[in-house]
Amino acid sequence: MQDRTMVKNLLQYMTDKILTSSPEFAAALEHFSITTTWQGETPRGLDERDRAFFVDVFSPDAPTGERHTFSSQEEADAYAAARREETGAREKTPLRTALNELARQDSEMLSDVTEDNSRRASVGAMAVLTFLDHENADEWDPLSVMTDLAADLWHLINILSEAGVLESSVWSDSPFERGLRHFEAECLGCDF
Repeated sequence: MQDRTMVKNLLQYMTDKILTSSPEFAAALEHFSITTTWQGETPRGLDERDRAFFVDVFSPDAPTGERHTFSSQEEADAYAAARREETGAREKTPLRTALNELARQDSEMLSDVTEDNSRRASVGAMAVLTFLDHENADEWDPLSVMTDLAADLWHLINILSEAGVLESSVWSDSPFERGLRHFEAECLGCDF
């Protein structure tokens, strides 16, 4: 079972037990972009046999829940099942899909980018795809992948500096810092 599936099952279990009020529950919904549901029924009027069926939906956009009412159990069941299959209201392009697209230099994602930066983005995408393959990191969220990759590059620079391959250390004017300054200079005036 994949990590995300285990987290999804755990969050649904917490929802079933009405353990949805903690900030950690909301943070997990947001982080993993998961939607859970809780179902019930209530009297609709004075006649106890006249029931309304409801589905409370917990999602990244509504971590405290959103109630939806239905006239039949079947409608409520179908709605709840459909909502649980969502990956969250703010569905994201999976990282590997986006990277595969960027690895092609003729990608539409690069249409507004200069040719030089397009080539750099394509090469970077290929490097991150290789990282994903070697680290088995497909289930990681994109920010964790980029953070871990940046830390790995930092360690590599440090090791190469200590081995005398690089003339500078990680701590003073390293290639990593130069790259950041180069990026900032290129993006002066960029809106991102």
